[in-house]
Amino acid sequence: MSTLTWQPAAPAAPTTGSTIAIPTFTGTPAKQQLKVYVQPAGNITGVILGPGTTDGQEFTIINDSAFSITFDVRATSRVADGVSTPVAANRAARFTWSTPGAAWFRE
Repeated sequence: MSTLTWQPAAPAAPTTGSTIAIPTFTGTPAKQQLKVYVQPAGNITGVILGPGTTDGQEFTIINDSAFSITFDVRATSRVADGVSTPVAANRAARFTWSTPGAAWFRE
């Protein structure tokens, strides 16, 4: 099983109501293990995750800041538990995409 990891050169700086894009790859790896480092400048809410591309796709947000990231409701954010699953300061959160559920589920 191949695993591809992507990491931006610099952390993203999302703001309230912004979308965190899910990195994509060309080709068809058996498993995509993607991560994005973020450094918001303050506590942010209403955050949206871009959709996954493959059922079972994994994605990790690494919050390298002193502030929390709170998602919008499921219908908007594509995060299964929406506002009830914030990413705390200096923590990481791993999600798995469910194509049938059209949502990211936190592990």
